[in-house]
Amino acid sequence: MKPLSLTMSALGPYARETRISFEDVSQGLFLITGETGSGKTMIFDAIMFALYDDSSGTSRGSGSLRSDFAPPDQETFVELEFLLRSQRYRIRRSPRYQRPRLRGQGMTEQAATVELSLPDGRVMTSKREVDASLVDLIGLDKDQFRQVAMIAQGAFFDLIEASSLERSRIYRRLFNTWIYQDLEGRLLAAFSAARTNLTTSSSQLFMDLKRFSFPDWAQDLAQEARDLVAAKDIWAVDTFLESLEGLAENFKDKREAIDQRLEVARARLSESQARLDKIRQANQCLDQLEKAKGAAAQLEAQGQAHEADIAKLDAADRAARLVTAPYREWQQAKKSLEALEGDLEEERLSLDQAQAAYRKALDQSRQVSDQEAQLQALPGQMTALEKEMADLDKAMGLEDEMAGLDRRLQDKQEALTQLETRRQDLEARLVQEEERLAALAQVDSLLLEREREADKLGARREDLTRIQADLEGLEGSLEALTHDRARLEEDLKAWRAEDEKAGQAQEALYRERAGLLARDLEEGLPCPVCGSLHHPDKAVLSPQAPSREEVDRLLEEAESSRQAVDGFSRSLEVKEAGIKADFKGLLVHAQALLVEDLPDQPDLADRMKTLRLALLAASDRILTACRLAEEALGLARQQRDERDQLLARIKAQKADLAAQVPEKESLEEAMGALKLDKARFKGEWDSLQGGLSGKDQAQLKTDLQAMSQAYEALKEAGEKARLEEDRAGKTLAGVQASLRGLERQRGVLDLEAKRLEAGFFQAAEGAGFESLDAYLSSVLEEEERLRLQARVVEERSARADLARDIQRLTRESQGLVRQDEALEGQAFLEGETGIRSLEEEADRLKMQAALTQTSLEAVRQSFLSAVQAREEESLLKDLADLASGKHREADQVSFETYVQTWYFAQVIRQANQRLGQMTGGRYSLRRTEEAESRRARTGLDLSVEDHWNAKIRSVSSLSGGEKFQTVLALALGLSDVVMAHAGGVEINSLFIDEGFGSLDEHSLQEAMAVLQGLAEDNRMIGIISHLGLLTQAVDRQLQVKKGDRGSSLTWA
Repeated sequence: MKPLSLTMSALGPYARETRISFEDVSQGLFLITGETGSGKTMIFDAIMFALYDDSSGTSRGSGSLRSDFAPPDQETFVELEFLLRSQRYRIRRSPRYQRPRLRGQGMTEQAATVELSLPDGRVMTSKREVDASLVDLIGLDKDQFRQVAMIAQGAFFDLIEASSLERSRIYRRLFNTWIYQDLEGRLLAAFSAARTNLTTSSSQLFMDLKRFSFPDWAQDLAQEARDLVAAKDIWAVDTFLESLEGLAENFKDKREAIDQRLEVARARLSESQARLDKIRQANQCLDQLEKAKGAAAQLEAQGQAHEADIAKLDAADRAARLVTAPYREWQQAKKSLEALEGDLEEERLSLDQAQAAYRKALDQSRQVSDQEAQLQALPGQMTALEKEMADLDKAMGLEDEMAGLDRRLQDKQEALTQLETRRQDLEARLVQEEERLAALAQVDSLLLEREREADKLGARREDLTRIQADLEGLEGSLEALTHDRARLEEDLKAWRAEDEKAGQAQEALYRERAGLLARDLEEGLPCPVCGSLHHPDKAVLSPQAPSREEVDRLLEEAESSRQAVDGFSRSLEVKEAGIKADFKGLLVHAQALLVEDLPDQPDLADRMKTLRLALLAASDRILTACRLAEEALGLARQQRDERDQLLARIKAQKADLAAQVPEKESLEEAMGALKLDKARFKGEWDSLQGGLSGKDQAQLKTDLQAMSQAYEALKEAGEKARLEEDRAGKTLAGVQASLRGLERQRGVLDLEAKRLEAGFFQAAEGAGFESLDAYLSSVLEEEERLRLQARVVEERSARADLARDIQRLTRESQGLVRQDEALEGQAFLEGETGIRSLEEEADRLKMQAALTQTSLEAVRQSFLSAVQAREEESLLKDLADLASGKHREADQVSFETYVQTWYFAQVIRQANQRLGQMTGGRYSLRRTEEAESRRARTGLDLSVEDHWNAKIRSVSSLSGGEKFQTVLALALGLSDVVMAHAGGVEINSLFIDEGFGSLDEHSLQEAMAVLQGLAEDNRMIGIISHLGLLTQAVDRQLQVKKGDRGSSLTWA
């Protein structure tokens, strides 16, 4: 960041608007000089106020910047234009101050304002957004900027005497080392999770062992499992797994023995089944033979009915096969002869009717011949009427055409008038819309700007939402930790009670031992404890004294409780450390989204609550900004759509105007053609009027219609008479021919019927039927015949099948004797019962074996998980201890501090180059490896090495001038390293306020030589001082003069 110009108005001692241009000193050293109180430091204050809404010194704020010399109506503001990464930025900021009212008497408060102009043309006016954007752009907040780029009056020694914690915060921002701090927190959280996983896995392992189901014959293994659960020894489970696998093999052996017994029992049962089946088959064969013989006797009794059915079926077959066809032909011929007699009678009636009709048709033909003359005259008369009607129609059509032409002429004239009006309207509207289009010329760039702003706000909103979710999870973890602490207190109380009880029992045991010794003491003999010969008050035995075993048990229980409380306490410490580390990393991410710094509160819950409230406020701000950005984006899109619609409308309007020219020409040409057509139609109409009779169209049509009807009636009557005569003649001839044919056909049918009758009787006699009745009685309906045939065939087949069955069963039953199958069946049932018993025993073994195998797999998997969890916990503990600086075999420095020490070493190396030059090689800075307390070691403390006496001492032991040299060298070194390593941070200007007064002439010359060397490296260095040596050494000077109306300044 490098200032280009600074404008101050009604600020401090500057009453009027005062502008300072730094263009000529953008690369080099310049001096700001003037009397005390003239306003030299106010220049630095103005730069800090413009950038950070604060002054250059921590002791001054922005609330007292209003000039006491300024007129009441003079606006107070600061405007700074600066160069950053080769791009220009402008910031204008006004503080809150009192001013006279514009109307009336009294004062009113002028609100603070800010306006940041970006290189892409965007302007930001929200204070929070501007402050956050400037910190993002410069890469430093106000406190860091004071220590790196603007060393204010009285702040020299703060740079070298800053605590390691403060220096760590500065380096975290400058060099982005928060990622290593975040890694520390993540490793600690991973270790905590691994420890929890180890506890869970171990508990699961011993729970699986506790749940293991052992058979009655393996109670020794069950006791061993209970001992393992009580001992909580994970590694002992590995050996016990071999015993469990042996148990599973034992189940397998028992199952094989049961299977062998089952195989023998099933073979015996199969033999019993074969014997039982043989007895059942023999008894069944004897039963079937008896049943077949009984059925044969029954069929023999029904023999006469069967023979009658056979004879009836034979007669029906002969009738159907030999007689039925001749009989049907004879009957059909008789029916045909009867039908022909009916047809002859009807044809005779038709002949009488045809003769009468023919005579009537001859009479009508003679009457029509008398009207032939009248029919010949009617066509000429009708033609004359039709011509007159056509002329009248044409004349009337010409009148309609001329009326239509008049209307079309009027329409064309109106269209021409409307076309002219529309052209004028289009031209006026086109001018207005082209003006609006010119006003929307920049809408694309505006839309792009609004979209970028909306995207940026959306990304910030997503980051904020993610941080809020993480914070909510941490608050839940902290609440759970609070509950665990309460439970720890309860466990502590329980342990203390158990410990006290064990102590009381132990004391009672000791007292009991003293009673045992006292019981055997005799007067005059020495006591084995104290040596006394007299025993006036001997200890007595207590009837309630505990045993040694009971005391040991109580002590073990108290010790077990103590270990459990101790382990629980350590797990809570790990959880708390993980929560703090996670919150620390979260706070680093959140600080980038917050406008204000959060207060440093000792209580973690309060800090979380403060961060949550700050995040809610930031969320409200971002939501408001997002809403405003969306509204602005929507307005820009509406303007873009309006622009696109204007372009389309303007194009269409121009096309419409261009199309109106040929349209107008076409209308004028059409009007000329219509006028010529009207004149031509008028001439034709005049010529037609001379040939008309005066009748109207209706009268002429009526006359023509009457003639036409008379003509058609006469013509139709003649045609009808001729046709009727012809038709009647043909009908009469046809009836006569048909009657002759029917008479011939009757003779033929009569002969055929007699022949077929003789054939029928001959066939009936040949088939054995003596008469027509005998034949008809033998004829059966088809359904009845089929039923009779089926009954005969079925009985015949049954007789044959029964005979075969009796013959077969007689052969098969030879040598067979009926036996009692109940006895063999009882033996078979007993065999089945034994097999079921063995199968149930096998199923029980199978179920127990499966349960044992499942439990074994669960224990094996739990053991593997516990071993893996133990290894992972050990590894993550080493990593977490190493990253957090707690590893016993490594330096007690956290990972982030270790990285920061590398940057710190680079800063010291750069600073020593300037410090050695300014001190003649006497002093060099060193990084202190040890702090006052090893546990507080950070690696970011400073010491100074005096090469003249080869001693290393604290920087606080330096004199005032030596401290200034050290501060100057350290500030310059920090600036060099930041520009070389910190991405996005560009510091190419340095402002120093006083401090040179503590240097002697030689030291001052050395310091100036260093600054001159820096100024040649594209840096701008500004110094505030009133030392005479500096005014002689620095050519470019900004002189500040104070007066009774305020201060002024000029470049010299």
